[in-house]
Amino acid sequence: MTGLTWGLMSARRIRIAIFAALLCACTVYAGGQEMIRFMTYNVENFFDTEDDALTDDDDFLPEAIRHWTVKRYRAKVANVSRVIAAAGGWNPPAVVGLCEVENDYVMRSLTLYGPLRQLGYEALHYDSPDGRGIDVALLYRPEIFTSVVSRPLRVETGEGEFSRDILYVMGTLPDGTQLHLFHVHFPSRREGQQESEPKRVKAAAVLRGAVDSVFAVDSGAAVVIMGDFNDTPVDRPVADVLKAMPLPLDGAYERGALYNLTYVHSERGEGSYCYKGVWQMLDQVIVSGSMLDGSAPLQASPESVGVMREQWMMERSGEWLDSLPKRTYKGMRYNGGYSDHLPVCFDLKLTGGQ
Repeated sequence: MTGLTWGLMSARRIRIAIFAALLCACTVYAGGQEMIRFMTYNVENFFDTEDDALTDDDDFLPEAIRHWTVKRYRAKVANVSRVIAAAGGWNPPAVVGLCEVENDYVMRSLTLYGPLRQLGYEALHYDSPDGRGIDVALLYRPEIFTSVVSRPLRVETGEGEFSRDILYVMGTLPDGTQLHLFHVHFPSRREGQQESEPKRVKAAAVLRGAVDSVFAVDSGAAVVIMGDFNDTPVDRPVADVLKAMPLPLDGAYERGALYNLTYVHSERGEGSYCYKGVWQMLDQVIVSGSMLDGSAPLQASPESVGVMREQWMMERSGEWLDSLPKRTYKGMRYNGGYSDHLPVCFDLKLTGGQ
């Protein structure tokens, strides 16, 4: 494929958000603003239009049953770009974790050819052995977050069977503070929640082992885990295997422990994904204790965590009372939407260790 040409409608829809983001970047970082926005977003089947013989992408080809054409692909890039540009309003995300991205070309479409190109995002992506060919990936603005070390963590879910990798990135922020970031997309519930849970248990064990390796070197390390866990904060893979706890009422945080910032949202019945009319907090944000007790130069802001739910991202459901995320497809019918998930945003604050 060659570079893409974007229609006037897409450019007009996103221009104001892009301009606001650029203005904010100049003001925020020149003026010493310390709040840094992060975002995790399952973008649902973000395939290009070319056949990959090594993966099961047959449904997302121009001649396939879904008629996944270049025009529809361009619309998907514009839609995802619009969501990212609008996240946080005047404080656009410095780091964006994406789930269900097919390959580097999709990431280049976002960073080089699409409406986000003016924001200067760079991309991190590794091809994983996932059978469907969908991976996790990262967008980041290098003037705010610099990737120093990155690697995929392989997740074997059975004998010779693999899920998508976990993406690990160690990066630095403008003052040199280190952040260990894990972006995940645990195995799906397609086979049934209980039937597929052992696969997510294995993914959680791989993740917990990697986090423990970081803590073995520095128990006060700043660790952020975000992504689609395909489980809620109280389910076994997250609560028992990964050992991500709710925030303690007494504020007594433990170094080397993990705390789930989205736990309280789940308790309130909020969610990033709606299944049969019930909202579930599948997309979560988890941080290390040192990012909550004031000891690390980078602190999490629990009150900033929220599900991004703009009216233009939603549509009324004829079956359920609530509005639902506007999907790209409804079954096999093209719907022209964004994703079946809603993104989760949160802020981190540089404190200088004070």
